[in-house]
Amino acid sequence: MKTILLAAGTALACFLLSPAMAQPAPAAAQACDGCHGGGDAPRLNGQKAGYIRERLKYFTGVAGRGRQATIDMAAALAALDDAGRRDLARHYESLPPTEPKPGPLAAQGERIYTKGIQTRKVLACTLCHGARAEGHDDTPRLAGQHGDYLKRQMLLFGLNWRGNDVMHHNTQDLTGAQIDALVSYLAND
Repeated sequence: MKTILLAAGTALACFLLSPAMAQPAPAAAQACDGCHGGGDAPRLNGQKAGYIRERLKYFTGVAGRGRQATIDMAAALAALDDAGRRDLARHYESLPPTEPKPGPLAAQGERIYTKGIQTRKVLACTLCHGARAEGHDDTPRLAGQHGDYLKRQMLLFGLNWRGNDVMHHNTQDLTGAQIDALVSYLAND
């Protein structure tokens, strides 16, 4: 009888702690979804937890790099402690990601994404963002993002208004047509 109870308890614990089991959305996610459901802000569903945690630290100034977020974002995050940021990141990582919906320039965008542009010394995006733009750890998922958001971020990186040395180097000389092709390959609008 003791063995049966131990086995049942172990099975229940495994079931309850299973990462595949959907976790209830943290209360903070309701506020996030108000903006992150539209095209001006990135989609968070399926984004890697490590990336979300790092961005939340950045937005709240915890990482020591200052604040980038808007007043609304900073205010919304002010009440989140480390545990709250972890819970929020795990929640979004557990949601199914939005898949890309390739547009008319997707074939050209895929070539740039997978091979880079040697004449401009642009590295293949796969080196950091993964073979299918799925992201990993603290590198964002690009697949399935809003097209306008992707385009704006590439422009900001290219102008060095959003800091990241690798992204600045890889986007500073992209033409508008090349950015459009990448967006056509990656986005879902």
